[in-house]
Amino acid sequence: LSEQGVEQARKEKSLELKKIIDQAPERSLVFIGPASELIRTHSTARLYGEGLKELYQGDESVAVLIKEDVDEIRKKRKKDSSESLSQEVKNLEEFINSAENQNKKIVLGYPLFIKQFSFLKRWNDAYSDYLDKKYGDDEIGFMKEWLKTKGDSGTEGLKGPDPDKVAEEYLFGLERVKEFIKEYLGNRPLVIAPVTHGFDLEAAIIKLIKGEATPEAFDSILGENFLETTEGAEVIIEGNKMQIYFRGKKYDVEVSEDEKQDVPQT
Repeated sequence: LSEQGVEQARKEKSLELKKIIDQAPERSLVFIGPASELIRTHSTARLYGEGLKELYQGDESVAVLIKEDVDEIRKKRKKDSSESLSQEVKNLEEFINSAENQNKKIVLGYPLFIKQFSFLKRWNDAYSDYLDKKYGDDEIGFMKEWLKTKGDSGTEGLKGPDPDKVAEEYLFGLERVKEFIKEYLGNRPLVIAPVTHGFDLEAAIIKLIKGEATPEAFDSILGENFLETTEGAEVIIEGNKMQIYFRGKKYDVEVSEDEKQDVPQT
């Protein structure tokens, strides 16, 4: 993107995220930053954070922390070079839950690599090029073949990631992020906004709802429309029941004891 294009994208997407934040419960913590290892995902998370910081400037009900703010908190409060990571996070928790900020919504725009969101360890060039050459601009066709064959090109001898495994890893990564935030940053209502990759995220949402990442599940849940940049789902677990709200629809899903550990609960 040109410099002008980047600025326009930042403003437009930040405004979309602001609508989500404005509608979030009081005292929510919004974490924009779980990302893959690719630089562009980290850059995107930083741009969104910077855009939101501008939009909420002067708003006493929302505090936006971008990477530079978090680094500054760490510098000011760090007592010695041997202080552990957990203590550094504790310092951030004290700031977030201070008398000044305890009743505010907190937006944390901080790029953070989550290994379960890795792109490079899954998608190899040979498999991607094979599907690109076969389908060209037809991303729906690309997606459905990947789901149908589970990443196995058959006679071509090329293999890509298994969409069900990708989905499981993504959901596990989200769960780990949730548990980390709950443990170290307080028990606030939580919104997690990962900045990662299409196809992987689509596989995760349809597996979460349907139990398996298949072309039929894709048609049922997404139709012909991939996930939008700032589109999300709400997941609520009560007992062995899971409710998922996505695109104006409610899905009721039975959850086993083992599965409860693998899905984000808010």
